[in-house]
Amino acid sequence: MECRSGDRVETTGTTIKTATADAGYAYAKVFAGMEQRAIEAVIPAKAEPIRSPVPMRRFRYDAKHDTLKCPRGKTLKAGRAVKHGRFFTSRAADCRHCDLARLCLSNGRVNKAVVLGDDYPALLRARRRRERWSDEDRALYRRHRWRSEGYHGEAKTWHGGGQFLDSLDTGKEKFLESACWWLPHSSADDWFFNSPKEQA
Repeated sequence: MECRSGDRVETTGTTIKTATADAGYAYAKVFAGMEQRAIEAVIPAKAEPIRSPVPMRRFRYDAKHDTLKCPRGKTLKAGRAVKHGRFFTSRAADCRHCDLARLCLSNGRVNKAVVLGDDYPALLRARRRRERWSDEDRALYRRHRWRSEGYHGEAKTWHGGGQFLDSLDTGKEKFLESACWWLPHSSADDWFFNSPKEQA
């Protein structure tokens, strides 16, 4: 999504200050990309999935020192990299006599190991911002739901194009396919093939 926002700026010459999207785009890399471009992201960040009696929201990440602290204040240090993130692990000695160990540690483990995704701080900031959405933010998101999602959904329903649309790979192709349903074919083709970017 962040790449597409750059395409919009190049095509229209207009700086994007705010972008709206549904929760399907609520990923750390999307929020980080928006921050890098100084774009305000009005996207409902997903709540943390709770899979443990001691959920991740009780751990505190220190971006300056790149460390993670458990609910009892012990430090988990960054270690092995994995796809889209890194492991953070505690010392066995710190967990041995912890009163939360029975709930916090997986069966057979003597220390805590968690994976933090890349751009995790951006996701935390987005979650905090979602809790403080202003009336304007909520109005923008409501507008997004009926303008963007509504039009797109109606086009798929009316013209039976759901399977075809879902098979397309790029945002440009999806946009063109929807435009061909809503606009006369000649208008959509003219916009697509004669846009400044296509002529370049």
